[in-house]
Amino acid sequence: MPHWRRRHLAAAFGAALVVVPSVVVPATVATAAAASPRVMEFSAGGGTWSATSTRVDSSVLPAPTPLSIMGATALFGVSSEGHLVESSPDPGGSGQWTTADLTATAGVPTLRGSVSVIVDRANHVVIIARSSTDHLLAVRSSSEASGWSVTDLADTAGAPSIVSNPSAAIGARGGINVFYRTPSSHLVGVVQHRRLSSRWWVRDLTKATGGPDVRGTPSAVTTPLDGASVTVAVRSSSGDLLVVADDNARLTVWTSYDLSAETGSGTLASSPTAVRAFGRLIVSAVRTDGSLLVVSAPKASSHRFVAADLTSGTSTPGVEADTPSVAAVDGSLKLAARTADRHLLVFSADPGSAFLGVTVTDVSALGAGIQITSAPAIANRAGTPAVYAARYLPPPPPPPPPPSLATQIVAIAKGQDQTAAAVAETPMGSNCNPYTAHFGRGQSGGCPGGTSAEAWCSDFANWVWQAAGAQIGGLSGWSYSFADYGRAHGTWKLGAANNPQPGDAIIFGDESQHYGSHVGIVVAVRGSLIKMTSGNWANAVITTDFFDPSGPTGAGYPIIGYSSPVAIGQASPHVVSRPVTQAQIDSQDLGR
Repeated sequence: MPHWRRRHLAAAFGAALVVVPSVVVPATVATAAAASPRVMEFSAGGGTWSATSTRVDSSVLPAPTPLSIMGATALFGVSSEGHLVESSPDPGGSGQWTTADLTATAGVPTLRGSVSVIVDRANHVVIIARSSTDHLLAVRSSSEASGWSVTDLADTAGAPSIVSNPSAAIGARGGINVFYRTPSSHLVGVVQHRRLSSRWWVRDLTKATGGPDVRGTPSAVTTPLDGASVTVAVRSSSGDLLVVADDNARLTVWTSYDLSAETGSGTLASSPTAVRAFGRLIVSAVRTDGSLLVVSAPKASSHRFVAADLTSGTSTPGVEADTPSVAAVDGSLKLAARTADRHLLVFSADPGSAFLGVTVTDVSALGAGIQITSAPAIANRAGTPAVYAARYLPPPPPPPPPPSLATQIVAIAKGQDQTAAAVAETPMGSNCNPYTAHFGRGQSGGCPGGTSAEAWCSDFANWVWQAAGAQIGGLSGWSYSFADYGRAHGTWKLGAANNPQPGDAIIFGDESQHYGSHVGIVVAVRGSLIKMTSGNWANAVITTDFFDPSGPTGAGYPIIGYSSPVAIGQASPHVVSRPVTQAQIDSQDLGR
């Protein structure tokens, strides 16, 4: 950790963190435009909720993980560029937040998803993350020049590939325990040796317990009081709620319990969250009907779980299927959730009373009037609940109509690129983007709200044409549908140099196989050279420099030709698109 960041955190966290000397000045993340959505901090003091801006751009920190110690909170997460970033407020109370790019200063590889943050037995901050190459990483504050050390557990411990977000907990003997899902949908634990911190053990818990395949992200919690050192909650492939405990039950070290079968609690739509609070194991999840489920028991193997539906108990509409955020604060259990209309809800419950008398506060309706667009994260800040989430900003009004359809297409396409809105996948490498979600395509699971995932070059070009007022009938998520569109409308121009014009769709692929590999929008023509704006080019909306369309393009396939758009209101033939499979869509954009 760079020295001035450590001073801030040390002043805020007191003796909880180890401070080591360093002379490296961190690279701070660039401040976004004032209109960028911000991460908001909602806090309740004296029973009254208030909202303040953290001054952190939500595209820099889209899914923050809070770490609170001794009244201070720092936020950790992965930026849209895949960088590991940390933000924390000035401990002097100025209200300013500082954001450091740990990828730039400490050489952390690019990441994806969200991170798990804990403080280890030596009082060092440890960040457990998934790299962009699906390696499990442990990033630990240290005495190195950068302030952090990075351990690739795939290389040093043979940890298998990770395809979920990781979850970490401190075991009863002080070692770090990390859990995640593998490509084979197994639950795996990577456990640090109790004495030798450099040694790790790998255990396939699905095989060890004979349990079912799992989905989503597991949640680990230390449970030293019930005979188990660690308990992991996870969703099965059939949507059941499972807990896997290191409890030495049934003559085996790890045991799997199906809480859906035990409590009749139904099918889950989200990954669960496990916490240890008030002497009980508590697990929360969102069910497929949008209800917020909580189950609790003294221990995983007790067979005395109490289940409660917090939404029906408070006459609350359903909540979004985010992984619940839970914290024990001021003698009660606090759960943060968001609704479909972007309201922030905070539930307050008492596990000791079987969740009777649950209350819910609509924080968005209490004066703040702020709507949120990300899953909320709740923390216990010195006995006060603090919730972090991205603020919703309504879209700006549309610009006045340009003089022509082509001009409007060019303006809208370039308005999304790296020099303007800088739209990129969130998280980077996930294919999660707003254009696919706009058309109701792809998969929304694991993506931030308002985004869905599939190879999205065609979805971007569809969206640009539609926004500009062009007909898009017959267009699909496959780039070759633009070639069929041009043939149907009489605007198809076969050939890499066949009179490209601004506003045209430029299709790459193999014409002999009627295969499309990428599609973009021509935004400028200069002699024999063209400039293109396209989606899913390096995982973002990118405008290229001028290039020769007859030469190598870097798209993996040559240019087939161009289709010109037809404005709404003009005669429109029926466009017959070729059948398209998800595999064809996924093969676009070099398989990105």
